[in-house]
Amino acid sequence: MMLKQKRIGAIAALCIAFSSFTALAWQNPFADSLQPNKFPPVAQVFQLDYSQVDAKLRVSFDISDGFYMYQHRFNFTPAEKLSAPLQLPAGENYSDQFFGDTVIYRHHVELMVDLNAAARNEVLTVHFQGCADEGFCYPPSTLQIFLRRTAGTSSGTGVTDTTAISTPDTTAVNLAATKTTPNLLWLVLLAFSIAGFWLARWLRKK
Repeated sequence: MMLKQKRIGAIAALCIAFSSFTALAWQNPFADSLQPNKFPPVAQVFQLDYSQVDAKLRVSFDISDGFYMYQHRFNFTPAEKLSAPLQLPAGENYSDQFFGDTVIYRHHVELMVDLNAAARNEVLTVHFQGCADEGFCYPPSTLQIFLRRTAGTSSGTGVTDTTAISTPDTTAVNLAATKTTPNLLWLVLLAFSIAGFWLARWLRKK
């Protein structure tokens, strides 16, 4: 009798642990953002455009209404491709739930970058992050810029490049996150169901 009570107690503890796990999973503050089509892809919200005249690179983003970009999250790599520290334009002071008092950009932002020597189609990566006024924050994102050949800031060839790209590295990550989280919960549920089934059969035999 005592052994049977212990087994019943073990089943109850297992059920409580599973319920707690499920509750924690769905209390994730970003759970709503993982729903398909809840928010547009990052490249659609923050639209990149750029042009290059010799060693001067202009990089701009059109920002959709209801969204903003962080000033302090802009960065370029590899850093040695920049001949001078990045000068960020003035923005809007903002009290943010993720970073506290910070500076953001709305609607449009334009950056001017001074380049060192670069080969044709050499890649310069722009790093950025933005959020929605509704409380969802996109993960840090990157886009690639394909440079024109330049000798650097001392050159003056006047070559112009107006090519723009629109496919971010994080789109696949967002889609993967959308699919992975529900699948993980279903796998855990299936595992607990199978374990409960075999445990119940074993108790009946006893």
